[in-house]
Amino acid sequence: MTLLLRGDRPYTPLPFSFWVLFGLLAVWTIGFGWYALTRYRDGQQTGMTAPLPEVTAEDAPPAGRGGGGLFAVFYTDGGLGESLHSENVPGGLSFHTGHDWAALVQDGRLGGRLSGWLEVPRQGTYSFSLNVKDGVRIWINNQLLFEDWDIEANQHDIGTMDLPAGEVPVYIEWHTEGPFGWLGVVWSGPETAPEFIPAEVLRPDPRVEPPGL
Repeated sequence: MTLLLRGDRPYTPLPFSFWVLFGLLAVWTIGFGWYALTRYRDGQQTGMTAPLPEVTAEDAPPAGRGGGGLFAVFYTDGGLGESLHSENVPGGLSFHTGHDWAALVQDGRLGGRLSGWLEVPRQGTYSFSLNVKDGVRIWINNQLLFEDWDIEANQHDIGTMDLPAGEVPVYIEWHTEGPFGWLGVVWSGPETAPEFIPAEVLRPDPRVEPPGL
């Protein structure tokens, strides 16, 4: 049926079947979006059905072998009490829970301890800055470099430290409250331009602990 509107322009209504298909597509889109949101909120990312492998001290690469990344233990929240999972985390000191550990986030919370060794290329004074949400403590070479357990999402210059050449221990405690969190540590020093601490100068080791623990 063709209708004539003002100006005698013809208008043909869309068929009923079009609106049925449009309604079904809208319902499916809303339903799938809600399903995906609840799966991430509950820490059950699609495909993560098998138990995650645990690592131990025997999995730490030997000294001088690099290995990349740090050893990590993840916890349900910032209290760092109930552990969820442990692994050797590859990559440098720059990560985001929405990309890297979405399956571990429970009710918008996640805590972690990262430990290992940092290969300092040359003796001298190194500067550090931080991009973090929400709280962090950092020890390098058995010295507390920075501590703030209730940070707003921001970037901070967190100080300088004199470091010897070679491997020094690094230990980080970190947590986030909310659907997304991140942590990035930038360093610079003798012959080292400012950059996120890269994987090639890190070596995971679960035996590294900060002084006093």
